[in-house]
Amino acid sequence: LRLLADLGDARERALESARLKSEFLTNMSHEIRTPMTAILGFAEEVELELESAHASPRIRAALSTVRRNGAHLISLINGILDLSKIEAGKLEVVRERFSPIAIVAEVASLLGVQANEKGLVLEAVAVGWIPEEIESDRTRLRQILINLVGNAVKFTERGRVRIVPTYMPGVPSQMRVDVIDTGIGISADAQTRLFQ
Repeated sequence: LRLLADLGDARERALESARLKSEFLTNMSHEIRTPMTAILGFAEEVELELESAHASPRIRAALSTVRRNGAHLISLINGILDLSKIEAGKLEVVRERFSPIAIVAEVASLLGVQANEKGLVLEAVAVGWIPEEIESDRTRLRQILINLVGNAVKFTERGRVRIVPTYMPGVPSQMRVDVIDTGIGISADAQTRLFQ
């Protein structure tokens, strides 16, 4: 009986610890997201002002990089918030219509700077016909691709990273997006745990 009571106490402490961690992550994510959103808003205002001015291409490119990386930070913060929702069993999938090519292009643009800094080629190459729109969760697809492509860039020392969207007709029809790199790959042991 004493052992069962100890196990019950340990379980309660673990649950409380997990709850506090999720609460902390949620609070910190909101605290970081607020100033980050302001930074992106002001960067957009400056970018609009520069359209009517004669700013150098270098300044325009720098501002574009600030916006892209700011958007990437916001997506990381949203990922932390989603982790908290997953742990609380409150994550919702939102179905909407959107362009898969636009999402792939956005991810390639967002991570192209990192790839370029490492001397890597990051390219998006569609295989066959791709529908103009699909119905899925735009935010989740974007997050998944950012994670996969980001890891591919991180663990590839030389060569290239390719994002390859493919339409797969059938009932139901599906989209598949391969992320192919010339990096070190994933060990067999890690592969078994990858989608748990």
